[in-house]
Amino acid sequence: MSESLKELKVLYVEDEETIREAMARMLNRVVGKLYVAKNGKEGLELYMDAGPDMVVSDIRMPVMDGIEMAKHIKEINFETPIIFTTAFGDSDYLKEVIDMGAQGYLIKPIEKKKLMQKLSFIADAVVNSRRKLSYLKL
Repeated sequence: MSESLKELKVLYVEDEETIREAMARMLNRVVGKLYVAKNGKEGLELYMDAGPDMVVSDIRMPVMDGIEMAKHIKEINFETPIIFTTAFGDSDYLKEVIDMGAQGYLIKPIEKKKLMQKLSFIADAVVNSRRKLSYLKL
């Protein structure tokens, strides 16, 4: 697991309460700051308020689904990394999320090792990019 995760603010969006609580407990231990929402509308509001570095979101949710939320996020900042989670192997959804610029997806039940690998890879890229920008500003 990358130490870079401790430097990031992460938004986690999941409508299923038991999954949301379990994942939030796990993510809280590895990321710098965690924001949690139960649907895409809440997630988008938290994104606009908190400005997280990365988003992990379910696809199918009530009120606003993850794809719709991600479209809004990408309009605000296309560079925001988004990882989708889904219980559905629906290739149409998966093609759409990849086409919109998502950094990947994980099929539920989520394997902790795969999630940590994806999060670590993205965290390293985000932190390295920040450091590069800081260096260039000097």
